[in-house]
Amino acid sequence: MSITPVTDMILMVHIKDGHIETYGIRQNISNNKVYHDPTNIDNVTYTGNYLITSPDDENYTGGRNPVNTGRKSKAWEYQDQWNPPPYIWQHWIYIELPEAMVQGKNYTISLNNITGNKDSVSFTFDVNRLRSETVRVNMVGFPEDGPKVAYLSHWMGDFHTSTHNNGGLNLDDKSGAECRVLEYESRQAVFTTTITKRMGKNERETASDDFPGGNYTNADVWECDFSPFTSPGEYVVAVDGIGHSFPFEIGNDITREAFYYAMKGLFWQRQGITVEIEPDSIRPRGHHPDDIVWRFDPEWHGQGYDVSGFNTGSQQVQGVWGHYYDAGDWDGYVTHNRVPAHMLLLYDLAPEGFHDGDIGNRYKLHEGGEWIDEGE
Repeated sequence: MSITPVTDMILMVHIKDGHIETYGIRQNISNNKVYHDPTNIDNVTYTGNYLITSPDDENYTGGRNPVNTGRKSKAWEYQDQWNPPPYIWQHWIYIELPEAMVQGKNYTISLNNITGNKDSVSFTFDVNRLRSETVRVNMVGFPEDGPKVAYLSHWMGDFHTSTHNNGGLNLDDKSGAECRVLEYESRQAVFTTTITKRMGKNERETASDDFPGGNYTNADVWECDFSPFTSPGEYVVAVDGIGHSFPFEIGNDITREAFYYAMKGLFWQRQGITVEIEPDSIRPRGHHPDDIVWRFDPEWHGQGYDVSGFNTGSQQVQGVWGHYYDAGDWDGYVTHNRVPAHMLLLYDLAPEGFHDGDIGNRYKLHEGGEWIDEGE
């Protein structure tokens, strides 16, 4: 359980109902270990079960209760199909304070019948040291000379007041608030600007009916544009009256790690070849014509049709293997052809960007290294 600021007026209480230790490879599906303590929703949304006190903020020296609460919930870990519970919930409880917290002051949130393992949380409200999920950044990072923007937005579920309608956080009172890029370790400011409104929650972004009012966030979006700052390093963005972001990096090689793991994942979807997932973990080749018989029946249309209707005496297919498995099963689709097409196009456009050893996917070696191996 954790408590972090949404703003200086709203706190977010994050609760998980437990966790599941899932069975491993080749273990019995019923070997999951479930630790489950369901949250009482009535208790966590009752304002009287929270008391905010402070030794140095006179607004809270005597202790005060929140004035409003709201909630959103989502499953986060999943059990098998046969044993309860089917999943473990996590909850975000939003509590609105009667007065804004003050930068540098100390606060304790006392909890009554909220969780079984914690009865209070204390913190110093310091936006340079407290992370707020209201402040969003690209956690992969930003190139030195590219656009760099942190976004401020938060949807709070069923939280609803005259100011924050239908869960959408209203930041109009923070218009012009100072935002700073801070060095991650020292928390020294290296760039300063102010936030501006990017888009209101009532502005339509899509024609789809899957999103309320055609808006993806159902909350206003503000931004902190720090594009002029170009120095490489690790940073957070802090906003007055709110908090700071997750850490991120600025640098011209920031996508390399993400690229490496994306290419590893693509390689592990390969069929027909032996795949070394990691040292001492070898996946034998699958669906290779030397190991199984491939046949083609033009009257059988695949997925959704009864496999017993397949003509097992149909023509045998020779020399067809390789390509990619689909995400969750063992078949492949013609649409997967776009993967090598995109890869080979990228190599044609910028061959100097690809080198042997960049990925470590060893199959057969071309001049363009593993990138061409994978693309072919």
